[in-house]
Amino acid sequence: EMLSPYVNDYRSSNKIPKGWTIRGLTSFISKVRATTDDDEQYRVIQKEIAKIKKKLLEQKKTMTNYHRRKYVIKLLYIHLLGVEVDFILPESFNLLYSSKFTSKAMGYVYIGVVLHGVHISLPSTYEAFITDTKLNSEVCNQIISLAAIATIGGADLSGLIAPSIKQLLLKTENLEVQQKAMMALLRIFRDLPDQVDLKFQTRVFLQLFQHILISSDNKGLVNSALSLMHGFCEKSPENFVDILPNVIDYFENVVNKTDNEYGNIYQPW
Repeated sequence: EMLSPYVNDYRSSNKIPKGWTIRGLTSFISKVRATTDDDEQYRVIQKEIAKIKKKLLEQKKTMTNYHRRKYVIKLLYIHLLGVEVDFILPESFNLLYSSKFTSKAMGYVYIGVVLHGVHISLPSTYEAFITDTKLNSEVCNQIISLAAIATIGGADLSGLIAPSIKQLLLKTENLEVQQKAMMALLRIFRDLPDQVDLKFQTRVFLQLFQHILISSDNKGLVNSALSLMHGFCEKSPENFVDILPNVIDYFENVVNKTDNEYGNIYQPW
């Protein structure tokens, strides 16, 4: 989800963009999968960790972002196998602040999986989030940073980034950014409800939701709008009574359509 710009590029060109191919990762995964028991897997993983630690020391002053990506993605895979590898966090932060999308995206993917809202190292990422969620930032950077916010959450990050998210949501013309901004704002609203003043902003959100429900055929965008609206209604249902006819019309339209299949499942939404 975080890498949707990369995925879309891959789908359109059927080629993996330069900088994404990491042969060492493929080889390492094959070695792990070839193990026959937990002890053998543990030895393979520990050998790789020791190798990466050695490389980090040897390349401390000469390390390129390609090598950072290689080590970070390998250790992310190891983390997903249940092994703690926090020593790579500083290198993931270096990727996060890179000007190149391939490096920045890898940094966001890593912190989106490893960090959480009260992690002691999360403040090291704040400046990147602030920069990448600005209205004039690159669209691909906006998308991956919004996805990471929706995943990580946390009261401190939510309080810091909420104004930028609301501005992006209401002013962007990019539907994918708008979709991610709604999910990020929903996470912020759940973590820190006071950041969204429904008493004074209800009409703005009502207009946005009505426009999406009436005119959009983008199911991802509509689902995000409905999720955010549901989150708001859990706290302040009386403010959204006026949109009920639009919601009912939308679902009636969905039910009456015969082509609403996704993954061979009829109307999963």
